[in-house]
Amino acid sequence: MKTNIKITVILFLLLFSSVLSFGQTHNFQPPKKTNTIVLKQKCNATDFLVEYAKHLQDFGFAIEKIDKDLLNFSTEFKSYKASGVGVIKILAFARQKGEECTLVIRGNIELSNPYGGQVPMEACNCGMIGDNRKKGFNEILNTLTNFNYDSIEFETK
Repeated sequence: MKTNIKITVILFLLLFSSVLSFGQTHNFQPPKKTNTIVLKQKCNATDFLVEYAKHLQDFGFAIEKIDKDLLNFSTEFKSYKASGVGVIKILAFARQKGEECTLVIRGNIELSNPYGGQVPMEACNCGMIGDNRKKGFNEILNTLTNFNYDSIEFETK
């Protein structure tokens, strides 16, 4: 009887942990005022850059331009959940150092001005929870869901 209970508890814990991990997103804790995400992986820098560009396309971003010689790309502006009408553009560049490559990611946002035009800002982990700069930065973090890399760092530039 005790063995059956132990087996049932173990199976329940295994099932529960697999359900929790299914579709799990990263739980990042970037420092305040962070505006740059740095991913590192042992790979080829060109492949890493193109892989991230394709990954962004899966998130609905259109690639505006990509330069495989300078190892950088930018997306076109895409709407995101902001207070008002907001759009975000992701910029990334890669560098190779030995076997390891680095992918540096930043974002620019524009918010509609009630008097006309757009107000440009940088996506960063700034302000309070509802701050549009923070929402833009979180949008970039969300694109890292299911993207493979070895390590992540956050910087303020």
